[in-house]
Amino acid sequence: MTRQLENEFKFLVDADTFHYVLEEYDCIDKVRQTNYYFDTKDFILTQDNITLRCREIEGVIYLQFKIKQSGNSMYVSSIEMSKKINFLPMHIKNSFLIKQFDNVPKKYNGLLFEKIGLLVTERYSIIIKGIIIYLDKNYYNGQIDYEIEIEFTTNTLPYAIDVIDTLQLKDKKSNYGKKKRLLRSINYRTRERKEN
Repeated sequence: MTRQLENEFKFLVDADTFHYVLEEYDCIDKVRQTNYYFDTKDFILTQDNITLRCREIEGVIYLQFKIKQSGNSMYVSSIEMSKKINFLPMHIKNSFLIKQFDNVPKKYNGLLFEKIGLLVTERYSIIIKGIIIYLDKNYYNGQIDYEIEIEFTTNTLPYAIDVIDTLQLKDKKSNYGKKKRLLRSINYRTRERKEN
C-alpha cells in the first residue's frame, strides 16, 4: 500500500487553452485511465469529502481511498492511499476496505459502497520549470472537459505558483474535482430525463 499527502492546484480550461499548452511543451508521458467511483446510495463518502475509487491504467487496477484535508481557496490537500488489486469489484464492502487501508473511519462499519459512475481520462504529462503538470481530457456521461493539475510540495510551491502565472490560470480554478463533476452530470441527466 502507498500513502501520500497530495497537494494540488486544479484548473478547468477550454479546449483551445488545453491544446495550446500541450503543443507548447513536450509531452513526457500519456496514459488513459478509467476511474470507477463508489459510494453509498445516500453519498455518505461524498458528504465526508472522501473519494473511493478503482483506477484502471493499462489493465492494472488500483483501489484508492482519498480523504480531503484542509486546503485554502487555491489548492486542495488530500491523504491518498492506494493498493493494487486483482479485480474490478461491482461493489466494495467496508470490511474489505478496512483490510486494505488503516484510516477508514469506524462510522462506515457494515456499509456497502456501490459503483456510482465512471470517468475516463486521457492524461498528458509535461514539465514546466521542473514541475510535472498533468493535462487531463475527461469523458463522462456524454460530456468532455479539460483540466490542468499541478501537484506540489512545500518546497516546490513557489515554482507551482510561477507555472500558474506563466500559463495564466489564476482565473480558471476548478471548484469541483472529477468526482463532483461526474456526480453533477448524473444529477443533471436524472433531472433532464424526469422533465421529458
